[in-house]
Amino acid sequence: KHHEVLIRSIDERKPINVQEFVEDFEERGDIHLLDQWSLRSILTSHQSGILRPESSFAVNVSAYSIENPSFQRWFTSFCNQASGQVGLILEITETSPITDFHLINKFCEISKASGFEIAIDDFGSGYANEDYLLNIKADYLKLDGSLIREMKSSQTWKQLQETMSSCRKKGIKVIAEQIEIPSQMKQAKLLGCGYGQGYLFGKPAKEQCDRKQVTQNYVDARANEPKEIEAGEVHTLSR
Repeated sequence: KHHEVLIRSIDERKPINVQEFVEDFEERGDIHLLDQWSLRSILTSHQSGILRPESSFAVNVSAYSIENPSFQRWFTSFCNQASGQVGLILEITETSPITDFHLINKFCEISKASGFEIAIDDFGSGYANEDYLLNIKADYLKLDGSLIREMKSSQTWKQLQETMSSCRKKGIKVIAEQIEIPSQMKQAKLLGCGYGQGYLFGKPAKEQCDRKQVTQNYVDARANEPKEIEAGEVHTLSR
């Protein structure tokens, strides 16, 4: 079991739409700063005891960040600090296209050498497709919730069976996302998914952060101030 760490940014008047929030960073070319903040905050929260020391934590990392030279230099330094300190699963997101798989796999190698694992996030949506599965040296593949909801479709089921076959050949573990009802869990198990994530198992739990610390870190990232981190559990689907 591990936890996925989710960022939520809230201003004084209303919650900010997370998708718009991330897209704004990407459009400005600053998404690597947000990813750096996320990773740094997880390490700091783990060291201070806010996050459970026995658990692993999954966090999104954009392909834009991985291909950014500044982020590459920062990440090498981060690995030196975090290796052996906290278990991380780095989820490569689908919001931006990958233009250089060589750089992506170099990132994967550095991560794995530090004891971290790699996941392909939201497979089946956005840019996350068969090219990702074939070319990225991943440990996990996360099936997008849209595929889980459409599993009963014969065409979707056939596509998923082909994906599962490829994952078995490559030794990639599969996580079914957004499982909300028992029938979806049953279908995911029938498909062969080893893990599941979603409201059926529990909603994300808020972990309050130190306001002063978060503010300072986030000023460094040139963004709005987040006030909380949410963590959603990933569960093993028993056979």
